[in-house]
Amino acid sequence: MPKTTTDARLIYSASDIDSNMLWATRFFAPDPFLFIQRGRRRILVMSDLEMDRARAQARVDEVRSWSAYAKAEEGAGRTATPAGVIARVLRAIGVLRVEVPRSFPLGLAMDLDE
Repeated sequence: MPKTTTDARLIYSASDIDSNMLWATRFFAPDPFLFIQRGRRRILVMSDLEMDRARAQARVDEVRSWSAYAKAEEGAGRTATPAGVIARVLRAIGVLRVEVPRSFPLGLAMDLDE
């Protein structure tokens, strides 16, 4: 059987309850946010309220705006669900397959798979 490869690692959670997210970003936040690691490049997609603090504190290469991707989803006539926004981010950076931690929400994984 051929080995499948992933393009990136993905976590979507709040770092105050998810040690994987806290370890990956070194950023503490009570609300869920998106972390993607593709090779050595590490990206956060945050709410606009947390972007400045994330830029100052998180150990990542880039911080992007969740609301910018949500507006793009809505502009395409879709509801800006977490799965829709995450899928849009992944398409924007050219990621087709991701690896997620065991704690990743099953429902969100199923929505992303669609």
